[in-house]
Amino acid sequence: LHAQLVFQQMHVPRDRRLGNVQRSRRLGEAAQVHHLHEILKLQQIHDDRSLTVDHRMMIPERQTAAPSHNVIASIKTRYFLNDTPRLYSRTAAGNDAVLPDLLPPFLRRDPMARFLTEDDVGRLLTMPMALDAVEAVMAEMADGAAQNIPRERLRTPGTTQHLLQGLVPSEQAVGYKVYTISQGVVRFLLHVYDTTDGHLAGILQAQTLGMMRTGAATGVATRHLARADAAVLGVFGSGRQAVGQIEAVCHVRPIREVKVHARDPRKLAAFCDAMSRRVGIRVRPAESAEDTVRGSDIVTTITTSDVPVFDGAWLAPGTHVNAAGANMLSKRVVDGTTLQRCSAIVADSRAVALKECGELLPL
Repeated sequence: LHAQLVFQQMHVPRDRRLGNVQRSRRLGEAAQVHHLHEILKLQQIHDDRSLTVDHRMMIPERQTAAPSHNVIASIKTRYFLNDTPRLYSRTAAGNDAVLPDLLPPFLRRDPMARFLTEDDVGRLLTMPMALDAVEAVMAEMADGAAQNIPRERLRTPGTTQHLLQGLVPSEQAVGYKVYTISQGVVRFLLHVYDTTDGHLAGILQAQTLGMMRTGAATGVATRHLARADAAVLGVFGSGRQAVGQIEAVCHVRPIREVKVHARDPRKLAAFCDAMSRRVGIRVRPAESAEDTVRGSDIVTTITTSDVPVFDGAWLAPGTHVNAAGANMLSKRVVDGTTLQRCSAIVADSRAVALKECGELLPL
């Protein structure tokens, strides 16, 4: 019946609706119900050629412990072409305590976890979405609700595994990101679980997701700490992570020029051309590290360098600095002069900063 509903609906106009499909199901004596009346009703046809079907399970009054009330379970299932049913919401009215025992096993299964590829994430996630989500979760962390567990590492001669964990109560989500680095290749996966019942909600390839989240963290910091009229951005680094850094800052401030400093001139030129098209403003190679800093209202570091990448004496008063990239106590991307000149030093997580920010050790 499931396959028939999906197959038929793909060939009818969007304004048509299938009628109810009714049938009776014989259940075993162990369930204490002789007949279960099931109504399947098509609720919605989605733009992605999927359907939402409402299953309504009804037990006649005479078969329930409370004769004046039917036990009704309404279970909405989303169907995708060439896919198995995915349960995405469940409501129940009537005798909730008896209901789980009355439903047949095929309706008590966990929802099907979704798998999102890098292409899926890149198509669905936008920087405004990432900025709003990261800002909301940071506020929850400040209130003590959300949790961010510092990174843990396991090392072998050929591979290093990194594990990060988090909890967001408002989204009923808990999960972990794990990634491995081996021979220069990095592989990211994010696992997300629903805290209402512990089922696996989804697995995401997380390289693009991490780039957007890291960029959004910089964007949130810039939104709240940088001058409102900041218009020139200087960036150290031209790797994949720099894409999110530039895009996020351009979303929260009226940036008119971006200067980028990196070691490989040929790759840097290609990166600047691509970013100019992406953000719609001038992105150019900086002439030097000093040129990157001088005249910039915002300076962002997003490199793998172990040592500071600029002299803090080059910073003009009122410059906002986003120091991203270093994630070990042995690394420092900004120098002591920069820290001494700062009127405020803000970290997105104290626990993580104490474990990973080498710049803060002298403080």
